[in-house]
Amino acid sequence: MRLMTRRSTKGVFTALLLVMMLLLTAVPAFALDAPTSSTPFSTPSEVTSITIGGKAVVYEADDNGSAKFIRAVLNPGSTEYDLKHATVVVNLVNSGTAVSSSTPGLTFSGSGTTTRTATNVDLVNKAYNVTIGSNTYILAAGLPDGSVGIAVGDPLAVGVTFSGQSAAANVYGFNEQNPYMGNPYYTDGWTFVNYFIKDALSSTPADRSDVAGTVTTSATIAGDATQISGSSYSFDLSQAVPSITASAGGDVRLYRLFVSDPATVEVDYLFDFTELGEDIYNEDFPYYEGNGPELRAKADQILTAINEYTGGQPITVASGTTVMDVLLDFTDWANGDNPLSIDYFPYPTINSGTYLSRLNGLGEFDGGSLSGWMYTDVPYTLNCSVPWVGAADYALTADGTITWFYTTDYFNHF
Repeated sequence: MRLMTRRSTKGVFTALLLVMMLLLTAVPAFALDAPTSSTPFSTPSEVTSITIGGKAVVYEADDNGSAKFIRAVLNPGSTEYDLKHATVVVNLVNSGTAVSSSTPGLTFSGSGTTTRTATNVDLVNKAYNVTIGSNTYILAAGLPDGSVGIAVGDPLAVGVTFSGQSAAANVYGFNEQNPYMGNPYYTDGWTFVNYFIKDALSSTPADRSDVAGTVTTSATIAGDATQISGSSYSFDLSQAVPSITASAGGDVRLYRLFVSDPATVEVDYLFDFTELGEDIYNEDFPYYEGNGPELRAKADQILTAINEYTGGQPITVASGTTVMDVLLDFTDWANGDNPLSIDYFPYPTINSGTYLSRLNGLGEFDGGSLSGWMYTDVPYTLNCSVPWVGAADYALTADGTITWFYTTDYFNHF
């Protein structure tokens, strides 16, 4: 019996998502290899300095094309809202130098002076062509790696307090920043901020699918929170990774809820594809030859999905939830049953509820006659052992780790 069901929100934000994807980057993508390094170049001769959001820029050329980039990582403490409403200042040697952009959303004022300013520039995974004098550059920016605050004036900010708690839940963001900001290779962006609502309830709720609380926000709330009246809400915390969305002015933000109580456990729920590396056991894998890139592509899609599902955090589940319960919930989520209705798995999944045969098209025997899915309750190693119990019968009763891995040789794990 499944212990977790996710309330379907398919289609709610589909139109908004399509618009966001179309606007994700203002620089058109074309066939490129991924960049592997950047080389600094000298400050343009027409320029004395450039700042983005008050931070001095760097001038770089990547090794996968001829474009030159003007980049900045905003100062520590900057928020996504700051990046979305940034000010770009170009200080020139000569007031007669022309500064312009052919990309909508970036317009400079101050013509005829040595200082040109563009305000309210949206630099969240958006890049802009900027021409200074006779040379054109790509301008982009990001945020520091690690914790990201939420600006007081951010229309997508939320405050959550669960009933019976003496303080509000911790609401925060965490950023993973790709240094190749604006590079056309990265059509899905380069700044990845995940938002979390985290709390530890002092007592065990009678029903984790109906936990009372309040939400303070100017945004519209949807997902695993149902408005009762005013700021009073009921939260469904029964899934492995419940979440809510805040929407305002055409923007949508996903907040994952990690709310524990005395009857829950926290588990690192992971996937590992080490064995899809060529000849990892110094063996001959005839199935791998020619199929490796396709198998790795499917594996990468699974890794993307699990990272989006958990946000890189341990999941919180009721004690007694099984390893398979979580996998089934994750599969539903990855197949589009998530607040933004994104389908992360283009290939089929075959799971009887007691045995995982195929996940996103990656299945048994694809990597050889002894290949397929296994799980372990420790971090993966080449010779890790698997529990002598099926995933549908393995109950999670203590904090720990679960790692699903794709093996090319079952015998290495018994």
